[in-house]
Amino acid sequence: MMFDIDAYRKHLYQLVRAQKMSRLTAAGYISCLERLDEQINPGQSVAGAIRELCKDTQQGGKYIAAVKKYERDILDAPKSLLYGQELFDLRKQCKQAPIGREPVLPEQTYLRKINRLNNETVRVALRLQVRSGLRIAEIGDLRAADIEITEDGIKLFIRCGKGRKSRHVDAIKDVFLETHLKELLEGKSGDDRAFDYSTAYLKKKANALGIPTHDLRRINSRMRYRQQRGNGFGRREARRQVQKQLGHAQAATTSAYLRKEWSE
Repeated sequence: MMFDIDAYRKHLYQLVRAQKMSRLTAAGYISCLERLDEQINPGQSVAGAIRELCKDTQQGGKYIAAVKKYERDILDAPKSLLYGQELFDLRKQCKQAPIGREPVLPEQTYLRKINRLNNETVRVALRLQVRSGLRIAEIGDLRAADIEITEDGIKLFIRCGKGRKSRHVDAIKDVFLETHLKELLEGKSGDDRAFDYSTAYLKKKANALGIPTHDLRRINSRMRYRQQRGNGFGRREARRQVQKQLGHAQAATTSAYLRKEWSE
């Protein structure tokens, strides 16, 4: 193993408890280093491993930040893993990756892949991501008390999203999901984790199916936009509703997610 993941996890969650880092950021950094530790080959540079993991996505910046944090706080040796021309080239590549690229596969293909999963917990977690539009780290961070299932559907409370902001999210109606999520939550309450797996594990299982988890968030944005337009909302108001549910700070980010839905 190249990284001391346990020491990194312990340190980051100390920062979370001291309110110096959000739980979402900590989970994201840990997930990045776990994936790097799994994927990096003997003799391969950290920059090279990140480049391979982040082809055609905008996740490279998160990997860079996670490694730089590890260098500073765990190794006490800045510029020991990522530095020089390789770091410069990697950052250039990350800037060029589009925020709102088209999902790799059509919506229905993703849903079929998810529904074929044998692991009930992972299947429900990923289906909830499709219907809610949550970030995968927000899915992994959900507690039983954050989920309310009523006749109207699934309502979620995100305690600490991106930028340490909380928000309420209404999932798109899905009776199958409501039934199976309710069964999954039986016997759980309060701060019990809704899903008994880490964010890194959920991403790993999704990646094994060829599903970039952020694509599920993009798909949700387009589902929501079409739904709002069908309910009679104008383009800007429909986009505003999507922006609020996804927790985007800027409307331009939402527009990039919507892509052709917004431009038509």
